[in-house]
Amino acid sequence: METRIRDRSTAEEFRKVYYRSDWPETGLDGPVSVVDPPVATPAWQGVGNRKWRWVSERDDFESQLYGLPVWNLRLEILDSGSGWLAKGLNSTRLFRSLQEILQQFLAQTPWPHAYVAAKVVQDEPLFQVLVDAGFEQVEQRCLYKCNVRNLVRSRENPGNPVQYKSLAEITINQRDRVREQILEICREGFQHGYCRHYSDPFLLSKATGLTYILEVMSLNFKRVPLELVLLALDTDSDCLCGFSILSERPGSGNPHYTQLLSATRREYRGRGVYAGLTRQLPRILPNDTQLLNVTHAENCAMRRAYQDTGRLHYADTVVLRRIFGSAAPVSYTHLRA
Repeated sequence: METRIRDRSTAEEFRKVYYRSDWPETGLDGPVSVVDPPVATPAWQGVGNRKWRWVSERDDFESQLYGLPVWNLRLEILDSGSGWLAKGLNSTRLFRSLQEILQQFLAQTPWPHAYVAAKVVQDEPLFQVLVDAGFEQVEQRCLYKCNVRNLVRSRENPGNPVQYKSLAEITINQRDRVREQILEICREGFQHGYCRHYSDPFLLSKATGLTYILEVMSLNFKRVPLELVLLALDTDSDCLCGFSILSERPGSGNPHYTQLLSATRREYRGRGVYAGLTRQLPRILPNDTQLLNVTHAENCAMRRAYQDTGRLHYADTVVLRRIFGSAAPVSYTHLRA
């Protein structure tokens, strides 16, 4: 028996404790996970069992839209042996280490002029480290998560003329008209928004929030499979009532999907269209799918819709950004005050 205990202790010693600063956005169960992190560039840095790396990924879509390089930044830490990371996530020692490695990273930054954003949890140490390094908060996000089979499926009204289909079930010669109606609903419903694309003055000086949404939809039409474009159609008037765009996203374990964008035409709001679209998800997605939805803290209507359909509030994140190489970047904090 003593031998088995020693064997288990030895096995525990070599398990990798892994932290990723945007962990809620990828569906991880917590800030510290016992997983084998994916092999990726850049290489791990550090000494001994404790390693770290900054991962910067260029957003080609936003870079083209806003006319400058847009990068998403995250920090990954690996502790293979001591469990130091799991024990010391909120320690002063870790905070100081993060300050040091961020300064090292920024000192060799490859961005002569760029918009750099990071999604982090506000009560974790990296938030304050980034703020101290000149990053500003420009967005507050709420994440909801559930297994697709646990969604609350509201009853369908038999007298309701709304029919639900995917774009793949629409005849080829009707699809362009449906896409036009999706854009009509976007123009009607997304004149105002909550995300940084509607509130960050630096981005707004280059493109409006509605322009961002319409360009996102154009990209979705090219990249999202037809069966993942869900439609609500009024069979009496041949009018598109609403839509929801689904997409698979990176995650650990079971497949993770999200709804990239959903909207309902104004005259159909309050008539259960979003609940009807939700009823279609188990029909479209694999049975073991984890559904991860993201909205903005001030979007009370969307948060209520998530809760009413069985999604559980999972975590909150904030988006911090810093503009490099701009002579006089507009301060989000100053304009919000």
